[in-house]
Amino acid sequence: MTEKEAPGIDKIASALDASVARFGPDLFSRKYRDVDIMKMISRKELPENLYELLRLELNTPHHGEKYLINHVLMMLDVLHDCFNWAEWHITKVRRIVLAIILHDIGMSATKKPHKSETWADFDDYVIGSLVASTKGFSGRNIEDVITEAMKNGEPTSTYFGHAEAGVKILQECPQNAYGYGPNWLRSVMYLIANHMKAHQLWGYKKNEAIIAKAQMPDYVAKIIEATPGTGLGPAYWPSWDDVSSQLAHGQSLSKKDYKWMVMYACEELEILQYCDEHGAIRGPLEQ
Repeated sequence: MTEKEAPGIDKIASALDASVARFGPDLFSRKYRDVDIMKMISRKELPENLYELLRLELNTPHHGEKYLINHVLMMLDVLHDCFNWAEWHITKVRRIVLAIILHDIGMSATKKPHKSETWADFDDYVIGSLVASTKGFSGRNIEDVITEAMKNGEPTSTYFGHAEAGVKILQECPQNAYGYGPNWLRSVMYLIANHMKAHQLWGYKKNEAIIAKAQMPDYVAKIIEATPGTGLGPAYWPSWDDVSSQLAHGQSLSKKDYKWMVMYACEELEILQYCDEHGAIRGPLEQ
């Protein structure tokens, strides 16, 4: 049977904890306690209404998972089943898991009725909703996909700017706003901020023209390699201003292209994009 109402907070919390626990006990140990979600909320590093944000009902053909928590749990399934995460350093697993949990939390703040698109425009197919299984309401152990009746005449929803809104929500958490945020914060905010643009670099929306611009010249790579702290990942790479000020005569670097170069070099962003694309029930044009 499908959920008739949005899943409760306790159900979301327990399902999320169970999904994250599959990535090993170290994610919940004292040494790596940052991914104890309830503790992070109590430490005011994550929004106190996180579980409420994950209850959002998705009203778009781009997400047939019905609720945002289903999308998150399906993405965690993809990460667990499709990548050799056990061979990664635990901090890398932590960053990607947190980015998956948090990447769409800005959707509630940006949800608006579409100005022209309605569900009647999609009468050539029916959006599926996930089946509640014995393990909850996630994409795990799906026994069947139940089709919904078409919402004739009802507008779909848009979520423009939700990536930026999600970053803002994290920045405004008291612990982060005062500059005492955890060491994963900067990298995870980078992944959240750019997860929508990442679809143009990998996956079904891949844009070859943008990929061509994302190829980094050797002279840019050498400047980055010589900058202290860049080994922590692209989120810590120097700004365009810093790089362009070190270019030699005859060398050039577009500010926009540099952003694409940094994104294209970010392996964790590519992993997040893959999980985002494959951890969802998409419309026929997006398969």
